[in-house]
Amino acid sequence: MDVRPLFALQFLVALAAWGVIAWRLLPSVRKLDRHTQLSVWVAPHMFRVLGVGLLVPNLNGPGMPQDFAWSTAIGDTTTSVLAIFSLVALRKWPRAGIVGAWAWLLVGLGDLCIALVLAARLNVAIHLHAQWFVPTFCVPVMLVTHMMGLRVLLQVDGKGDGG
Repeated sequence: MDVRPLFALQFLVALAAWGVIAWRLLPSVRKLDRHTQLSVWVAPHMFRVLGVGLLVPNLNGPGMPQDFAWSTAIGDTTTSVLAIFSLVALRKWPRAGIVGAWAWLLVGLGDLCIALVLAARLNVAIHLHAQWFVPTFCVPVMLVTHMMGLRVLLQVDGKGDGG
């Protein structure tokens, strides 16, 4: 059975669902200062270490491309560490928090773009097994929150900049 249509369906529905959640949250989040707004969108990425599961043999099929697994695990872990730093810094050292948030955004989006292209090229979906939920549920969250974070980082009004 070709699982790609099922994968695409789950991915697109999750992307739409997370987009609706972000859209519904946006009016409330916009009332917060810039650093707190960023914190809302950065926070989910602290758990992005789920990509490390690609290195666990029992969670994937035996044909999982190791170059894909390692690059995704490293990119996800780096993004997770940057998210943790950003969240702490946004509270304690606002200017460093903004720099950290830019680093989180650029590294995380780069990692997602590379992973999505490689996954499609290498037909990774057939090897995911227990890891299936990560790209079909978590990647849409990451894409939506990156876009929301970018929106906040590009704000020019300085509202609540605090630093």
